[in-house]
Amino acid sequence: MLLIAVCLPSPHAASAASAEGAGQRADDVSIVVGLAQRTTFVGQPVRCQIVVSGSRDPSPPTIPPTPGLDWEFMGGQDRSSSSVSIINGRRTERRSESYVFVYSITPEQAGRFEIPPVTVMVNGSPVQSKPVFLTAEPPSEREDLKVRVAVDHTEPYVGEPIELTVTLYLRRPVQRPTFRLPGLDDQFEVHGGRVAGGSSEGKIALLGVEVPAVRGSSRLDGLEYNTYTMSCYLVPLTAGRQELGPMTLACDIVVREGIGFFDSDVTETAVVPSNVVMLNVQPVPADGKPANFTGLVGRYRVSSSARPTEVNVGDPIVLTVQVQAEGPVLRQPDIRLEDQPGFADAFRVSDTQSEPTSKGGTLTYEFTIRPQSESVTAIPGIELPCFNTETGAYETVASDPIDLTVRPTRVVTANDAISSGGQRDSAGATGVEVSDVSEGIAHNYTAPSEVLVNQAFDLRSAVLTSPAAIAVLAGPPVAYVLCALWFVAGKSEERRRMARRRARALGRARQTIRNRPDESLGDVSRAVRGYLADRFDVVESALTTEECVRLAREVSPEAAGRLAHVLAACDAAEYGGADQGEGAGSSETVRRDALEALAQLDRSRGTRTGSGRARTTVSSYTGAVMLIAGVLCCLLTMPRTAAAQTRDSIDRTGAEQLLAHANEVFNQAIETRKTDPTDARAEFLESIDVWNRLVDETGIVNGRLYYNIGNAYLLAGDVGHAIANYRRAQRYERGDANLAANLDYARRQVATRIELEVEARIRHTLFFWHYDWSPQARFRVFLILFACAWCWALVHLWWPRIIGGGGSGTADRHRPILWPAFVIGCVSLTLFGSLAVEEVTLRSQSGQEAVVIRSTEGRKGPSEIGYEASFSEALAPGVEVSIEATRGDWVLVKLRDARATWLQREDVEVI
Repeated sequence: MLLIAVCLPSPHAASAASAEGAGQRADDVSIVVGLAQRTTFVGQPVRCQIVVSGSRDPSPPTIPPTPGLDWEFMGGQDRSSSSVSIINGRRTERRSESYVFVYSITPEQAGRFEIPPVTVMVNGSPVQSKPVFLTAEPPSEREDLKVRVAVDHTEPYVGEPIELTVTLYLRRPVQRPTFRLPGLDDQFEVHGGRVAGGSSEGKIALLGVEVPAVRGSSRLDGLEYNTYTMSCYLVPLTAGRQELGPMTLACDIVVREGIGFFDSDVTETAVVPSNVVMLNVQPVPADGKPANFTGLVGRYRVSSSARPTEVNVGDPIVLTVQVQAEGPVLRQPDIRLEDQPGFADAFRVSDTQSEPTSKGGTLTYEFTIRPQSESVTAIPGIELPCFNTETGAYETVASDPIDLTVRPTRVVTANDAISSGGQRDSAGATGVEVSDVSEGIAHNYTAPSEVLVNQAFDLRSAVLTSPAAIAVLAGPPVAYVLCALWFVAGKSEERRRMARRRARALGRARQTIRNRPDESLGDVSRAVRGYLADRFDVVESALTTEECVRLAREVSPEAAGRLAHVLAACDAAEYGGADQGEGAGSSETVRRDALEALAQLDRSRGTRTGSGRARTTVSSYTGAVMLIAGVLCCLLTMPRTAAAQTRDSIDRTGAEQLLAHANEVFNQAIETRKTDPTDARAEFLESIDVWNRLVDETGIVNGRLYYNIGNAYLLAGDVGHAIANYRRAQRYERGDANLAANLDYARRQVATRIELEVEARIRHTLFFWHYDWSPQARFRVFLILFACAWCWALVHLWWPRIIGGGGSGTADRHRPILWPAFVIGCVSLTLFGSLAVEEVTLRSQSGQEAVVIRSTEGRKGPSEIGYEASFSEALAPGVEVSIEATRGDWVLVKLRDARATWLQREDVEVI
């Protein structure tokens, strides 16, 4: 949404002064109050930004009283920036300091409101803005949307829950519904409701709590509506007649649904009122009120159980106390065993106590107690005072005592210590076997050498900025190509000589045969061997008759047969003394057959030469060059990931100080957790803030740093954020046993169990390197295999020269095979492809991994109202998903079992 007024940087303060809300200036500081919109409805919040220009650390603004407007602080952000430019050798530095305070303003009544000047203290001097105005229109009834409220009884006591039922009557789908009830915070406590009148179709935020909603249909004012019914409990805090309502519903009504994936819904904003309900809240009587009354109003029952009931003195006993009510149990009574009769002298109560759990209208408490002597025979009943609304009097309910057997503590001897190792002592006692405990998490990493090492990986930077990677990636391929080109250049003159020799081969053979018609047939045999030696580039003296026939057969089988007869006749005439007279074996006939066979052989196009091999070699070299050029082009055009763009705003000493402070706060939270879990949670969150500051200000991306943050979140009770940070850590520390154990433990805490689909398990098994190896490990293995493949190719290229074979004959026949280099190269490129796929996934919206961080209801469409729930239960924090698509404030996610649902964007955190 467009702000009405914005703050310009201090160099442009003159322009800012003319904008609406521009303030007075003091020491180059100005204030601008900006509203997202100037006109709204009663009950509809408006985003307000108070921008302080000229200061990056101002004090919080002083908001003047604004009757009719409810202010809610949403947070602040430093928006200071600096830039350096160098033009023609001149260095120019620009700085802009500003800070933004964000508020949400909700009108509680109709009218035109003036927001008076806002004051901010900067360096001890006040700076004010000018007033701005906001107009709130009253809610109005609509035919396509109505709201009705009702309560189960109108005369409750103070502290007695009443059920508020809200029904929405819809004729169109609505998005982002927001309910508001004026005066609620001062007069009532709000608690979640039950599923009334059917099964839940999802959850809706009603007055600040998530409540189930039941879908149905009904008629109202003669029209047919789809209905959503929800309820919550209100606990009155003050007595007297009170007006409940009108409640307002602010939402976006879908007037036209989008068609297709890229077509979004068309909506319009609407605010509608409900009816008013009158209450007469009665005070609880002061007469007869017990001193330990905790404010419980209604009818209650208390029960207790213990395990074990046969113990030694000092052994722990888990005491479970259950508080049940005929109605909802909304207020949690503070049960202190030290104040219960019979506990202070007989038992020692543990300082640590878990928060009570609520399920099905029952509060369950668990205590750890230890008997202090063998004279203790029972655990006393737990007493709880309450006010019974049916009788109008106070009463105390209590659980039954629990029988207990306490034995004296046995003295441990040295013999017991020896037998505890599992060895049997002289009395026959056997020691206890020590077994692993699956609960709990492993220790943090605290050393700067472990945490302050930047493990951010960016494929483009790793290849193009690392000297070692450049040497490995460019050295062997370039060496191979240069050697190949050198070999090709060195063979050019040899190939030309061979070509001239082949071109003159037939002429020399004809000349030899025709010029000596009267001599013996030995010259015919030498002419044939000379032709074949010139034509096939072999040594003439090494050619036997069989070798000559074999070479000719590769080109022309018919010519090879005639040459076989010619060579046989020549051998017979020269070595066998055969007669060279008339007939088929005469000298003239043999010479004629030899000339015809050589002419036929020379005309054949299948003559084996070195040109095909040369062309293949040149093609392979060209392919290698194109492959290298393609990889480099892909890397040069690949943008860097945000994780790799590190910052250096604080030095190493500052980073170590931040790390030490975070470790100190975390350790302090561990100690506080023993006595005060609430304060410990705040300290855990403080340590998380310091670690996150370390990430933000230094740009350090480290798996063990995210591991520490995950530990803190898990100990603070936030399973969703814990798993998200463990998954981030796993990207850089996939072989860490502590990380794997902690992640497994955190996953066991997730209430919603979703098993990984079979196809995904198979994929994780087959492509284990992609899921089990860190990017750094995959990149290192890729470099090693890449270098090995090219080195093998180099050995293959140089082999004839290494053994002195001259590139043919024995050297070629014993040259190492080339396919291992091809296989190794394919494996290395597979690892490179894995890295590239991960880089693309990290930068794209689709396919990103995410974790549900709060309990949320999955919907079949991107809206809370108008689309049914995808599942019967809400998804618990910690459920792992992948984002498939986004639409507005909603994301389409796929669960680990391949099911898909729509969730609100704020309910998931991208890993």
